[in-house]
Amino acid sequence: MKGNVVVVEDDVHIGKLLQMELSHEGYSVEVITEGETALKRLEKKLPDLLILDVMLPGANGFRVLNKVREYISTDLPIIMLTARGDVEDRVRGLKGGADDYIPKPFVIEELLARMEAIFRRRGILDRVSFHEISIDNNTKEVTVGGEPVQ
Repeated sequence: MKGNVVVVEDDVHIGKLLQMELSHEGYSVEVITEGETALKRLEKKLPDLLILDVMLPGANGFRVLNKVREYISTDLPIIMLTARGDVEDRVRGLKGGADDYIPKPFVIEELLARMEAIFRRRGILDRVSFHEISIDNNTKEVTVGGEPVQ
């Protein structure tokens, strides 16, 4: 498993798409549809990454972001994924503590690449792979095509 991801998204179709794609890539995914529910969940246990929409029922994404950074965790990686893509909203999200801000519509491959970049920088990934080359971050073992490199 690559990591635990909580997706806070009120659009059921996008939530299902993200759950399917991220699960397929090896992530454990939990989808939450409301801001207040997300805050309660995050107070209990932090995921490895939070993907956060802005336009949510109850507490909007900016409020969730502010509460997380102020009361729950300053270190939790957060990607804002939202239809609100104007410059003011992007700046607000990034200055509020988001690690990245991706406007909708989005391309899943770009989201995955940005997630992996965050995990790589924070040392969260156990294994990093590119084509046939794979590096185990715990053992520092390198394999090419599944065969160890000496």
